[in-house]
Amino acid sequence: MKLLIIEDNADLAQVLKAGLKQNGYTVSHTGDGLEGLDLLLSDTFQVAIVDMNLPNRTGLEIIKEVRTVELSTGILVLTANADQDLMVEALMAGADDYMTKPFAFEELFARIQALGRRTSSNPVTKEHLKVGGLRFDFEQRLIRMDNNAPIKLREKEFQVLALLATRLGKVVTRTVIAERVWGSVLFVSDDAINVTMSGLRKQLEELPECGLILKTLRGIGYVLNYDFGINDREV
Repeated sequence: MKLLIIEDNADLAQVLKAGLKQNGYTVSHTGDGLEGLDLLLSDTFQVAIVDMNLPNRTGLEIIKEVRTVELSTGILVLTANADQDLMVEALMAGADDYMTKPFAFEELFARIQALGRRTSSNPVTKEHLKVGGLRFDFEQRLIRMDNNAPIKLREKEFQVLALLATRLGKVVTRTVIAERVWGSVLFVSDDAINVTMSGLRKQLEELPECGLILKTLRGIGYVLNYDFGINDREV
């Protein structure tokens, strides 16, 4: 089973990683919330062990974003915060389990195994990314409507749309788009980004049934969000 630990306490993370590896798990670790979110969205993990107080993205924000794009990774919150309201909020946001520190390794392993059994019948892959009425087919590099009709995009349009979909409702700057899609701001011109975004916006406007809108924040970046019928494509 492949696990991801998102924990900024390096000593605890090392102990967790060593103990889990001894029990046969494949384990990755990061202490940064944003990096942890990126790993969850770009790789395949059956279970993620997530702390709540993390730099750059809180555990709660990670849970909400992962569930927004409908990834079914099992999420076990492991935190020193025993606040009942926080536990309820995390579980309501999409966490599958909640443990407080200190904890017994035997109990942690048992909970991980239970989560693994729950997700093994529904493997988590990027191919399952779904936002609004769109499903992403990463193997064939196209999107599909809920009626399964395929829509072929240019490769860069597909990559940008997938990036925006994993950040639904959040601003993605032009710099981030350049780095994630073209590899560096040095490898792409402003005109190339503009043409790609224009083509992508046209595609979405021709698919109103997908329920999504691409907004431009001039001088900042772009936001993909649900279309609530407000004509504010550029602000």
